[in-house]
Amino acid sequence: PPDQLPHLAAAFGVDTWGETWPEGTRRAVIRAAVEVHRRKGTRGAVEDALRAAGYNEAVVVERFGWEFHDGAFAYDGTISYAAPDHWAEYRVYLTRPITIAQADQVREILKAVAPARCHLKGLFYPQALNLYDNRVIHDGAYTYGVA
Repeated sequence: PPDQLPHLAAAFGVDTWGETWPEGTRRAVIRAAVEVHRRKGTRGAVEDALRAAGYNEAVVVERFGWEFHDGAFAYDGTISYAAPDHWAEYRVYLTRPITIAQADQVREILKAVAPARCHLKGLFYPQALNLYDNRVIHDGAYTYGVA
């Protein structure tokens, strides 16, 4: 029963739990808990944990900016030739817009699942479609693609 899901999550060692998540999401997190714990500290575990929490397919990029300038890449904007990230930094690209509260929740999931030696460099997602019709108040509740 739905009222027993928090107890089941505790029994399976779920690291991050959201009481406000829909029931299907809570069940998916419990279902994925064993596999996430089995592979904890890997890129796959991060992707599985974010997918189970309802953030769809996340792309985890390690070693950003370590491409060689050998002419193998086209200058079409997909590759950044800026200074490379430190070897222990990673970036997460989500496929859907999220709120600031959800960004905090994603960071908690990443702290629990990502390797302890690694640091989150950036959390990126598509820009939210906000209409500038005086209904959106600039109070920090809305983001513009980076959290």
